[in-house]
Amino acid sequence: MAIASVQVQSPPYALSAADLETVLAMARAGSLAAAAERLGSDPSTVFRQIQRLEKALGQALFQRSRSGYRANDLSLALIAHAEHIETALEAARATASAREKEVSGVVRLTTTDSVLYGLVFPNLPAFAAQYPKVQLELRASNEVVNLSQRDADVAIRAVKRPPEHLIGHHIGRAEFAIFGAAHLFTGKRTPRDLSDYDWVAMDTAMGQHPVTQWRLRHYPGVKPRYLVESLVASGHAIRAGLGIGALSTYRSGHDPALRALTPPLEDCGIDLWVLAHPESRHLRRVAAVYEFFAKQVRLPKA
Repeated sequence: MAIASVQVQSPPYALSAADLETVLAMARAGSLAAAAERLGSDPSTVFRQIQRLEKALGQALFQRSRSGYRANDLSLALIAHAEHIETALEAARATASAREKEVSGVVRLTTTDSVLYGLVFPNLPAFAAQYPKVQLELRASNEVVNLSQRDADVAIRAVKRPPEHLIGHHIGRAEFAIFGAAHLFTGKRTPRDLSDYDWVAMDTAMGQHPVTQWRLRHYPGVKPRYLVESLVASGHAIRAGLGIGALSTYRSGHDPALRALTPPLEDCGIDLWVLAHPESRHLRRVAAVYEFFAKQVRLPKA
């Protein structure tokens, strides 16, 4: 009598917290070396972990290319769970150390260089006095970081409105005008034709910035003599007398070395927001930074 064979299916792979941590690190880092650094491991170990996990799940987690590892739909879904675990662990650690009344820890804050120098730096002495045990990692960049992937904890950025997945507090509207070095315009009236002057502009790095688009509309024939990467660099060049250009009125309008050659430019104002991820804002150190800058930072009027 023939005996029928019975195939027993293996149970589905049971994901561990360590698996999710590896996927999260790779998604944020984008390369084996960077992911290994985040995990305190080595690239070959991370490579084997990813291979093992993909084999166990029977699906790929990342798209490989010369530029690195890019998360696919499955890994993006896993990342959402990994971030919940990460947030819960941080909250648990905060609870465990809650015996100290003072807020402590490291908070990563990102913004543009002009906001960093013009608005953040002047408020840091007051912040340090209020939160002496909080260490701030300050990053100035025109690149938009991903708060959802924890590239930073708090951001101060120019956006029309906060993205739906973030919380935000509006701190003011930055206006712009055309400025020149004050020593070049002493005793002179505001020039009628700005195209007669050399220009300093940010076309390469910030071609979509409202002030760049304004100049292209109103002075299409102007070819800037100097191209720079940021408003701060533009301000230094204009202050040195290298040319005229657009600067923020909240900062440059109070600089005696500069003279405004126009009123605030039409349709060039941008709204500034303090932004954070809702899942990380309940952490005491992140909440402290978010709430401080939301309450204390205000754009001065020119």
